[in-house]
Amino acid sequence: MDLQTLFTTTPERLEALSRLPGYDHSGSPGEKQLLYGTGRQLMRHAQRVIREVSWRHSIYSKQRACSQVNARFHQLAPAGMAAVSEHFKSIRQVHQLAWSLDAPSSGRSRNDHAVPFLDLALAIIEQRFHYGMLLGLFDLLLKRWVGLDRDSRQVLSDFIAKKASDYSARRICLDNIRRYAKYYTRRDGPAALSRDLWQSGFGLALVWEYLQLPDHVATYEYFSEVAIAYTRLIVQEGECEQGFPDIIQFLGMHQQIEVSKKCLTMMIPALDGCDAPTLDESVQAAALDLVGNPVDPSQWDIWSGATSAEADDFDRARRKVGKLIIAWLIQYFFEHINPDPAKASWWLKQIRHISAVTIFCSDQFYEKAKCNPRLSSYLRTHFIVLSGAQNKDSVLVLTVKNYFLIEAVVGESLFWACRLDNPAVSGGTPGQVKSIDLRRLLQMEPLLQRRGENVIKHRREGKLSRGELRESLLAWWMRHHLGV
Repeated sequence: MDLQTLFTTTPERLEALSRLPGYDHSGSPGEKQLLYGTGRQLMRHAQRVIREVSWRHSIYSKQRACSQVNARFHQLAPAGMAAVSEHFKSIRQVHQLAWSLDAPSSGRSRNDHAVPFLDLALAIIEQRFHYGMLLGLFDLLLKRWVGLDRDSRQVLSDFIAKKASDYSARRICLDNIRRYAKYYTRRDGPAALSRDLWQSGFGLALVWEYLQLPDHVATYEYFSEVAIAYTRLIVQEGECEQGFPDIIQFLGMHQQIEVSKKCLTMMIPALDGCDAPTLDESVQAAALDLVGNPVDPSQWDIWSGATSAEADDFDRARRKVGKLIIAWLIQYFFEHINPDPAKASWWLKQIRHISAVTIFCSDQFYEKAKCNPRLSSYLRTHFIVLSGAQNKDSVLVLTVKNYFLIEAVVGESLFWACRLDNPAVSGGTPGQVKSIDLRRLLQMEPLLQRRGENVIKHRREGKLSRGELRESLLAWWMRHHLGV
């Protein structure tokens, strides 16, 4: 969120700003109306905070410089305190060290979460301590909150807590660390922060404004734990309708797929207790945008280190949201693309048998759908352009066991049942479907031949025209050939 938007637009955001800890609520009603007039002044003030913190963050942020300092420290560290002190003599050198502890050095990648010789580094920093160094250590703590082992995190937290408690000057970025130290320096800090965010009405998506932190920390591990604690709290309190949109907005900014999976695993089952169709749609869209198509195991794979219970919960959530998405797409197709309430109702009753859905449409429809907020999340994973199609041509491909069941409007309304391995059918292969392929299927034999309501002949594969398609007959065929 940019500062101009935060401080000068909606009354809701300005009201949220007024809930910041330390905000002066005194004054007459007339004075409080000046909040809008002082928006720009507040914006300029906040920009100074952001510039100060960002500038301090970027002094030694170039990877090469950080890596060189880090490598030199780790080269000397095995020799002990004396050898390291001899090299890191000046405040500037130690300042560089404080900002470089997270940098990769030779033989160590950024994926390695350990911070070797942390105690020694803190001892050197203690010798020549300057409060500018605290920002580097604070940045390290937030960035590596989950990856640091418990003892290292506690040592680092204790060091920061002690220095922050002694700070009495007026530099805003350092004073903010002192003011909110309880959230960073206690093991239950993320849980405490999540409770305060909820009880204050501030919400998760404004956590960085609440803590008055710069934008660059949005993806840091500390906020992953806050998000998980906040989601657990919302589910326990049964406040899904109010809390879930806030969580989804945060996850979009946090951009950590593992955290999105963990939060969605808690959110999806909780939808059963909510009577809010729009909330279902929001969670489905979030699942697609933040993780991917639940049908694709390469996208919805369990996170590293998950317990067997977590893996089971994750798989149930994946399957549930997959069915919700399938149901939504069927409903949408028969409401807005090929209106037929009876068919929609019938296919929705078969939802437990359907493992995947794809909608093929014309290029004109696809381009219009890009502007539809209800469809945008589904386009990438479930809509495919039907090459050569006219504007109203559309195809719904349902995968049931080893069959494609195809509802199509290509000049006329048709139904086909084709095995997945049928070489004449490319109906489920993204990027290969052409309208001429579907018209070629007109040469297929009828799926059923009947006399009255009695089936006198049936095939494994075939077609049915609109007039021939009866749900009762199709149900009979599916029981006989698919066993469903």
